Amino acid sequence: MYNMYSHSYDIFSKLDDEAGDIIYLRRMYPDMMRQIQSVVDDECDKLEYDGSFLFDEYPDRLMVDNLNSHICKRVYRECYDCDSYGNSDIIRDIVSVILCNEICRRRSRRRNHSFGCTSKFPNESYHPNIIQSNFEF
Repeated sequence: MYNMYSHSYDIFSKLDDEAGDIIYLRRMYPDMMRQIQSVVDDECDKLEYDGSFLFDEYPDRLMVDNLNSHICKRVYRECYDCDSYGNSDIIRDIVSVILCNEICRRRSRRRNHSFGCTSKFPNESYHPNIIQSNFEF
């Protein structure tokens, strides 16, 4: 009997390879970018839950802009090298690019994590348009 899955790749080893690549390449970031990435990671970790706007089909631009502003404030408080960039618009643009890339990476990881599930939304509370209630009557 022919096994049609014998030549398929292992999705989990592919995800491990991607995570390893990201870690390796982030080590090559300039100091300031690593500090910004660390703050972005920390803030995105706080928002990585079912129902978060990060995973909406179309994340709200205002919410992303507010998150970007919050991260910029943290970067100015915590990063020692901000003054060398002078213009605050440059830092804001850098944070914006890193944040958007991080959101894309996490959305992709979430989609790949649910790979192989029979439902389009493996956890119903993941779907942004469904309001879940934990109350039982």
